[in-house]
Amino acid sequence: YTTYTVNKQWDNNSGTGNPASATVHLQESIDGGKTFFDYPGDGAATLTEKGGWSYQWTNLPSYIYTSGSPVPVVYQTYEDTLDDYTTSYGTVNGNAENGYSQTITNTSKYTTFKVSKIWNQGVQSESDWPDSVTVTLLANGESVYSGLLNADNNWMGTFYDMPIVDDNGTAISYTVEEFDVDGYTKYAG
Repeated sequence: YTTYTVNKQWDNNSGTGNPASATVHLQESIDGGKTFFDYPGDGAATLTEKGGWSYQWTNLPSYIYTSGSPVPVVYQTYEDTLDDYTTSYGTVNGNAENGYSQTITNTSKYTTFKVSKIWNQGVQSESDWPDSVTVTLLANGESVYSGLLNADNNWMGTFYDMPIVDDNGTAISYTVEEFDVDGYTKYAG
């Protein structure tokens, strides 16, 4: 008999946290991994933060016998689809004697973009600064959102849940532009 451990990793840049749980399913193959079927019985597991985003199936058959000959059983997992995440499956590592393991990584389809205003205090005193400045977030050069930065928000802002790729799967390039502030020269950094 053998074991199979599945571990979950999160790559979440959206700033909104991870889902409370994820369901994974164990599958088995008796033809060298050409065809997989859901493992009968207790083949589904719910992964949670409390459980360390990990689960181990135990007492799994290492071999089945067909025509009196042992045939190795190959295992893999798949995960129920999680909204707003892409899923990638790591290589199954290990062997029948020591057990198998696999890592599933979920990557958020969204990111968080932070912006802050830094004043060159050698030019004018804080009392001479304007009450606010307007910044615009651009996605591939097109305006998508605007926001006000001021002393009340410590001259910082955050744009949440911004898509990482466009509808064609191409990475989106984000930039921020600031409206001109009278008496100041702007520098991007």
